[in-house]
Amino acid sequence: MFRQLGLRSEIVIQLSLLMIAAIVFVSLLLMKQSEQDLLLQRIDQNLSLLQVFSESIGPSSSAEEILNRLVKAESKFPSVQKLQAIAIADLQQTLASVNHSEDLNWPKQRQVKRAILTDSPVIESDYASFASQTHLLITLPLIEQTRRQIAIQVRFPLNDIRPSAFKSRNYILLYVSLCGLILIVFGSYLLERTIVRPIQHVEQASALIARGDFEQHIPLEGPREIAKLAQSFNGMSLALKQSRSESQNHIHSLEKVNHELEVTLDELVSSEKLASVGILAAGMAHEIGNPLGALIGYLDLLKSRSAGSRFDEILHGAAHEAARIDLLVRDLLDYARPTNTTTDETDLVETLQRTIKLLGQQQEFSRYTIDCQIPVSLPFVRIASSRLQQVVINLLTNARDASPPDSHLRLSIKVRDKILQLQISDQGAGIRSELLPRLFDPFYTSKPPGKGRGLGLFISHRMITDVGGKLQAANNPGGGATFTISLPIEELT
Repeated sequence: MFRQLGLRSEIVIQLSLLMIAAIVFVSLLLMKQSEQDLLLQRIDQNLSLLQVFSESIGPSSSAEEILNRLVKAESKFPSVQKLQAIAIADLQQTLASVNHSEDLNWPKQRQVKRAILTDSPVIESDYASFASQTHLLITLPLIEQTRRQIAIQVRFPLNDIRPSAFKSRNYILLYVSLCGLILIVFGSYLLERTIVRPIQHVEQASALIARGDFEQHIPLEGPREIAKLAQSFNGMSLALKQSRSESQNHIHSLEKVNHELEVTLDELVSSEKLASVGILAAGMAHEIGNPLGALIGYLDLLKSRSAGSRFDEILHGAAHEAARIDLLVRDLLDYARPTNTTTDETDLVETLQRTIKLLGQQQEFSRYTIDCQIPVSLPFVRIASSRLQQVVINLLTNARDASPPDSHLRLSIKVRDKILQLQISDQGAGIRSELLPRLFDPFYTSKPPGKGRGLGLFISHRMITDVGGKLQAANNPGGGATFTISLPIEELT
């Protein structure tokens, strides 16, 4: 397959073909004109020589004398080549002649009569560019010189004109070729600057636009058509840029709506789960609560009657496990109990100080340090103090379980735009990304079996959302996790 030529190559080739055609045409024209000029020059030269010769003829000169004098004069004029034929004739006959040519029809009586009757020279030539033999025939009347109606007719060869014309042709071809080459180079430069280069700019800008760069602008330069092309291209680039911006805005809007739909769907699913768990918790409270209370009573009775016996350890173990079941049922009952919308305004500083003091007395927190950054005074929040304390204890307990001994548990408070944010951070390994979406689902825990029931974060989340707040979890850049409680600030009236 042939490679497609570029615009520059096409222009140079087409321009070269046009210039070659023009050079050939101009060369032929100049060559023809040069031959014509040489022929006219030869005619003028020979006619002038004959006229000079005729002026030297006297009235008493005979035809033979005129012929002999002309033959002798041939060597005296270098510009005149060897004469092919000479004749002295009147209106009826040839008086004297010399014929060195192969033309048997000599002299030409018709031209003799015409010259005598018109009393003016008669000139005829059969010169042709590619003819082998060409001649010049001059018939000159001698009426005034001889006082008779006679004329002299001379035949000159023109074969020397062709070599001179061919020599001139070489110079003409060289001159015209050099002019054509200069025109091709200069014309190519002008076309390159006015057409090729602006189109290349359009091509380069189009390639950049295809790669997503819509900041391209082509200057309105060059001929009117090229400037209009650049103007149309700039308009197209601007339209594409605006269209892309609108498309991106639509995409962002759709992504935002899609995210909101996903969040809404997750909330709906979570609400369905919460409702199901609430129904399950209420059913378990009725079905398990009463038998479990009787079982714990019977175990306490057996413990009091078998004190010191070999069954004492077994009864203590059974009572402990029954107490765990009772605690689980109570957690479910707390969740299933209808939310009290008339919560009190809580002094956050007093509640947190009381909670930290309570945890500091427990053996499990003896090897952990709780770093508190609590301001002296904080705005009130509308949540039951007991519920807030339960949530903070649950979060600090989880932070302790996630962190190694001798770690620092950090508790800090920020107030932003009428929202109070309470953050609790640990120094553990963080939360795996696949666990974050399900962190607040009921009965879901990452702790080993027997270490957690999967209800602590679930119930804490429910308590915070019931008062219009949020409970969120995220991993820290340097390690560990942070739980953030966001509560609306209550303005006292």
